[in-house]
Amino acid sequence: MKRELTFIHSADIHLDSPFKGLATVPENIFQQMINSTFVAFNRLIEAAIHHHVDFVLIAGDLFDEEARSLKAQLKVKEGFEKLYNHGIEVFLSFGNHDHINGNYFKVEYPKNVHLFESEKVSCVPFYKNNEHTANIFGFSYESRGVRTEKIMEYKIDEKSKDVFQIGMLHGSIASNKEHDVYAPFKLTDLQNSQMDYWALGHIHKKEVLVNQPLSVYPG
Repeated sequence: MKRELTFIHSADIHLDSPFKGLATVPENIFQQMINSTFVAFNRLIEAAIHHHVDFVLIAGDLFDEEARSLKAQLKVKEGFEKLYNHGIEVFLSFGNHDHINGNYFKVEYPKNVHLFESEKVSCVPFYKNNEHTANIFGFSYESRGVRTEKIMEYKIDEKSKDVFQIGMLHGSIASNKEHDVYAPFKLTDLQNSQMDYWALGHIHKKEVLVNQPLSVYPG
């Protein structure tokens, strides 16, 4: 029997974005824009603590550039430490903007943070009150672009089919004409999967692609 779970699904925060092309915006407004990504991240942490969620999902592009700034990484570490102090776990995958082979100074995160550090889809079990409650699947981009259909790699273990299955996927519909298509998938791929929830990332517009299983871009 599946137990109750509470979580926050986020993606595409793009910490420390330089907002290129907007330098002509009035200075006070431009500075607000520069700080907006950090404000958004802080609100994510505060919301998770306020609602006492079980875990937070971050489905790619937490950082804006492959050369993640030390400032941004330290802010993230600080936020994750706050979640650790409240018993909240984090599942983090990296996308096309913050791929794992970028040039950056690595920061060690607290032990409540589970990183997907390979382009191969893997599964991390989640335990609530010492009971196996969910499986979280995901992968990270090793370079700027992933063109293969990763969704076919999300396969559940029949031995744990009675727990929640959650897939984190930073990608887009194969037919999308408005954005670069990475890790392409079809709506039928989502519908025919064995996941209970798809935590999507890459498209910056809040949207429910499929209701069963619930497949969501958080915006």
